[in-house]
Amino acid sequence: MIQKTAYLTILMLSLLLMWPGGTHAQAEKGSVHIRSTAVVVGDIELETVKDLAFQQNTITDSTVYIDPVHDYRAGELKAYGVAGATFRVTFLKDMTLYHASTPDSLQVSYEVTGYPENEQQVSKPLDALGHELRLNEEGEFYFWVGGTVQIGKVSDGKYNGAFTLEVEYN
Repeated sequence: MIQKTAYLTILMLSLLLMWPGGTHAQAEKGSVHIRSTAVVVGDIELETVKDLAFQQNTITDSTVYIDPVHDYRAGELKAYGVAGATFRVTFLKDMTLYHASTPDSLQVSYEVTGYPENEQQVSKPLDALGHELRLNEEGEFYFWVGGTVQIGKVSDGKYNGAFTLEVEYN
């Protein structure tokens, strides 16, 4: 059996933290927008449908949370391939983002859900260790990415890192 692997690097390519009022996450305005990109490798194509966006109205006690099942701000990805093909996905659930010019960092915990149709509200959680999934009759599968960012007392500015979703055909 030949295995083909595609890597999708999304989220946190450059995260700008601009909370007015200094370094506190309790600011009235501000948002974090996370740009997504896709990479095509072999027989799979991963397309970014929508970027993940953390906004000030999602802040609770220095924590920003996006629910990948119910929140319209969740990132959305679409995988294309051979109809009915099975595949596995793996990713790192937790990571650290580093400020571009200070020693500050942010802790991020990702949540990823998936479903064979573009129906976010019924998508199922995927754990980081990999599930066997199946592309639908049109050769598609959808992912939604959310999670939690621990803001705390950090500097405004640019935070860098990467989130990699690995897709492997079976």
